[in-house]
Formats: sequence, structure tokens, C-alpha cells
Amino acid sequence: MTPQGLPPPEEVHAAYEQGEEAVLALGGALPALLLDLQARVNALEAHRGTNSRTSRKPPSSDGVQKPRTRRLRPSRGTKSGAQPGHEGQTRPAVAQPDDRPRPPVASCGSCGASWQEGLPHADARRQGCALPPVQRAGTEPRAERTHGPPCGQTTHGAFPPAGTPPVPSGPALQAHAVSCHQDQCIPWARTSAMCADRSGPPVGAGPLVAATQEMAVAVRPATAPVKSP
Repeated sequence: MTPQGLPPPEEVHAAYEQGEEAVLALGGALPALLLDLQARVNALEAHRGTNSRTSRKPPSSDGVQKPRTRRLRPSRGTKSGAQPGHEGQTRPAVAQPDDRPRPPVASCGSCGASWQEGLPHADARRQGCALPPVQRAGTEPRAERTHGPPCGQTTHGAFPPAGTPPVPSGPALQAHAVSCHQDQCIPWARTSAMCADRSGPPVGAGPLVAATQEMAVAVRPATAPVKSP
């Protein structure tokens, strides 16, 4: 099959028999045909190299060959991870762990013989760290009431500072709530839910605001020199 635009073999053979002038006349149309084919190849290659980032194509047209993401940050020539000279940090092992689970070895790992009668010679140790279960510690502040014999009136004493509200929150719970809201920038609703998960009943926004204000007053002597010009 003769490609479109090229002369057939019969026409080429006839021009060859006619002489040099006929062959030159026949080949004069070939440069234009080659230029047209080259332009079409360039257009196809440019269309194939386009994707959703370099054209108006949707991302679904990229197929499985997604364009590779390039880092904008220049490379520093160093490997990832800790660099030479960095002091590693690890959790030290404790001398007396709270729990030491040790599953028994029932058989040999090589021959399969039963070890019901034998005892292990040594143990391989690994230590992990876990948070203990959080339990609510309830306090009951009391105010003394005294009935005076001379006049017959009852005198009420004062509650401790931490027991002024009807259902007060302890200083540790207040510090936790203030740390979540101020340091971690957690919203009030989520902070109240976290305190409920920690202590049981939910803590309202009012006590949280009061605890934040008390904490601001307590740290004011330390923050005032920093804020002053």
C-alpha cells in the first residue's frame, strides 16, 4: 500500500525510464510532503505530552500515569532523617516494669519437639510504655456551721477557695482545660468534650472561661516584662 501523497511504484519506474528530468520533477513534491508530515508528527507529540496541568484537560484525562509532583524546595544534598552529629533520643528502660507478660514456648522452633518438661534458659526483653487509666478523684469541700449557745444563731464558715462553686472543678482539670484551649487552640466545645472524657461529667463554658481568666492573672507577673517595650 502506497502512503498518501507519495507517487506509486509504476509512476516512479516510468520517470526513471524517461530520464533525469522526469525523476527530478517527480521528486520536487517530496520536500513539501516531508515538511507536512513533520508538522503533523510535532502536533501529535505536543498533544500527547499535555495533561491537566499544562492544558485545559480535566484531571480524569490523565489516566493512570499521573504527572509526577516536583518539590519546589531546592535540595540541600543531605539524606533524609537524622544528620551526622545528632544526639538521638530514646525512652530509657525501667528497672521494675508494672507487667511482665511471657507466653510459654510449647515446642522447639527447629525440630518441633515438645518442651512441656523443659524450662527456658533466658528471656529476650522488650519494654513498652502505656498510659494508665484515668480515674476521677472526687473532693468534697466543707464549710463548718456552728450553733452558738449564747444567742442561739448559727454561724457559717467559709469554703476553701477551690470549693466556692456548687460543683467545682479541681485545679488539675482546670489546668488541662486551659492548656487544651490556649496552648493547643482547641475550640471550647471540643475542650469541654475532652474534659468530659477525662473526668466524667462535661465542663461548661463558664467554668472554662473563669479558669482561663484566673490563669491569665496568675501568669501576668511573668508575661508583663515580655510584653513591655
